[in-house]
Amino acid sequence: MINLIRAEFYRILRSRSFWVTFMVFLALIAAIGLSGLAGSIGVATSETIATAESIVKSGSSFQLASLQSGDTLLYFFLALITSIIAYDFTGQTAKNVLLRGTSRTSYYLSKLIVVSIICLAYVLVYSTLPFIIGTLMYGAGVEFETYDYGRIILAQLPIYLAIISLGVLLAMTVKRTGPIVAIYMASFMVPSLIITFLTQVDERFVKLFDYLLDIALRKVAFLTPITNDHLLFSYALGICAIIGTTALGIYLFQKSEIK
Repeated sequence: MINLIRAEFYRILRSRSFWVTFMVFLALIAAIGLSGLAGSIGVATSETIATAESIVKSGSSFQLASLQSGDTLLYFFLALITSIIAYDFTGQTAKNVLLRGTSRTSYYLSKLIVVSIICLAYVLVYSTLPFIIGTLMYGAGVEFETYDYGRIILAQLPIYLAIISLGVLLAMTVKRTGPIVAIYMASFMVPSLIITFLTQVDERFVKLFDYLLDIALRKVAFLTPITNDHLLFSYALGICAIIGTTALGIYLFQKSEIK
């Protein structure tokens, strides 16, 4: 598996699409670092909406804006996952690797590890570069006094990994870029819309939002303080999602036909 991972990184770092995606990503980071404005996907709730008018220009406020809109990274995760995984099936690379004796489980896990490392590198840049740019432009600011940035990132980490695992599951089983994109986006938007509809029937359904990965990712960045119970919930949700999607992904990949 180590050789698979090493070969995968070698191929990715020589890929033009990877560097194009990275340049677009840096442009977004620069925009956040200069303005503090960041977007999100899905359906927003009252607990997860940050008002742009309240943002004071500073490195810490811009970093907070990026942490509170971490689901923006889901778009880049999708681009990375499709370029790293779907390419292998359209170009028959996966079939050739498996014919050389690599087990499907090892192949699946190697892809999951590679994608996770690269996506987490994006998380690191997204979480820190706005602070650097904003501080150079406007000073550090005082938002650190209200929000515990370390705990925010710590709580978001398992949710990011769960989202990555979900994306790998879809890519390794669906295999074609178009359907992967459609199902990936629907897996975040459709549950939010369903729960929004259910809350019109009974307000108690609003608690279901807490179990949606993209909502959980944003919501934790608005909490002050972040308690041990919040961390425990994030890790329980993330770990359960990772185990479930990985187990299901390996099972479906074992049963799938590779052309």
